[in-house]
Amino acid sequence: MLQGKSVIPQQDALLGCTLHDGEYLVRRVLEYGNECKTYMGIHTTLHIPFALKQSRADSPLPETVIAELDAALRERSPAQQCERTARELYFPSSGGELTDRFLREALLLTRLHHAAIPTLYDYFFEDGYWYLVTDYIPGTTLSAYLRHHAPLPPLEALHYAMQLCDVLDYLHRQEPPIIFRDLQPSNIVLTPGGTLMLVNFGMARYFKKGQYSDTQDLRVPGYVAPEQYQGEGQSDGRSDLFSLGVLLHEMIGGERLSPASLLLDAPRQIHADISVALQAFINLATRSQPMYRFQNAQTLYLALDRISTLEERRAYQRYVQKLRQIEQKDAEQMAFPMASIPATEQGWKEPQEEASDEEPVLPGLEERYLRRESLYLARVERRGQRRVSAQLPANEPAQKPETKEPEPERRLSTDSLLLRRIGHTQHNMRTLLLLCFVLTIMLTCILLVVFLSLQGQP
Repeated sequence: MLQGKSVIPQQDALLGCTLHDGEYLVRRVLEYGNECKTYMGIHTTLHIPFALKQSRADSPLPETVIAELDAALRERSPAQQCERTARELYFPSSGGELTDRFLREALLLTRLHHAAIPTLYDYFFEDGYWYLVTDYIPGTTLSAYLRHHAPLPPLEALHYAMQLCDVLDYLHRQEPPIIFRDLQPSNIVLTPGGTLMLVNFGMARYFKKGQYSDTQDLRVPGYVAPEQYQGEGQSDGRSDLFSLGVLLHEMIGGERLSPASLLLDAPRQIHADISVALQAFINLATRSQPMYRFQNAQTLYLALDRISTLEERRAYQRYVQKLRQIEQKDAEQMAFPMASIPATEQGWKEPQEEASDEEPVLPGLEERYLRRESLYLARVERRGQRRVSAQLPANEPAQKPETKEPEPERRLSTDSLLLRRIGHTQHNMRTLLLLCFVLTIMLTCILLVVFLSLQGQP
């Protein structure tokens, strides 16, 4: 279950209620924040769990946003999306700060297609709130996981950092690049299988050179780069990489860097067990000046991969050393040596609890697109049923379709259509027979000419 940023209340007014004309049944609260809530809801027709993110509406959505969202929800796969110009990729303004954040996240989720980014299935407005319907991600936030398990072994922390670097590289390679700007543990979900998902795209922006106002609605400094809250520069992809370096420091060291220490470029000592290469990597990734950091996510990923290889060797050396100590102490304990080695020496934490039968497995991208298509078809069918019900007279009892006689005009139009189709079929048959007759005559003439020419030869 996805844990929230703050204490989740035991009771909520929406629990047990249905939303969007009975389409979603709210089961429980997943995340409870100051500006938005996230619920887990079940689709009443498909019986599939979804995440319903609620945010206050302070203005209506622009017509262009509604048109793009509706078109995206009808598409089965990203290959069906039409190419958009750079001007169309930027976000229009609705006039309200909260609605602008909502439409940014909604548009980005329809434009991005990555396994570590949730898929948008639906959106709607109800009782003064906007709702986004996305993937329900079984697991816990990285912040909740770190509260119970930090500091993490270097190999586990590097494994998570490489996953985040991969999705950041995908965002930064878009045209124009997308800057996430809010990379912190509460916006990262860790699934039971050890996969990370990036959520909450309300702060993300398209990078536009010279647009220094993109740092306005940031929160207190913690994981963000100094240029994002000091107003001395424009945030870009290197700002996200800085946040990743701070996050890696917290995963390995168990404590987050203070805002004051983020402004200092002095070497930071995490603890004695950290290798020199990993320590130097974190110091380089968290430099206060963007020009002295890693310049792109691809370079940072290669460095992470190299350090991960070094840490694997160090973990193996520690294992061999520990094994020799066990042999010297008591040879009888060698029946299963790994059981005598602490989990922190094996490179990974003890495995997380297995997902229960109630926790679904997060589907892949192709399955998500099929699920979105099924959701759209179910929505169309539901609307059609409501439209038919609204057209029936209120005092007329419902009749079975089998016993209801069609109206004379409708029967006449149906018979006319059937006769027209029969006429077209007969015309096509006559044309085909005539064509076969002509081809037969031509073939006969050709054979006759060949026969006569052979007879005339001596």
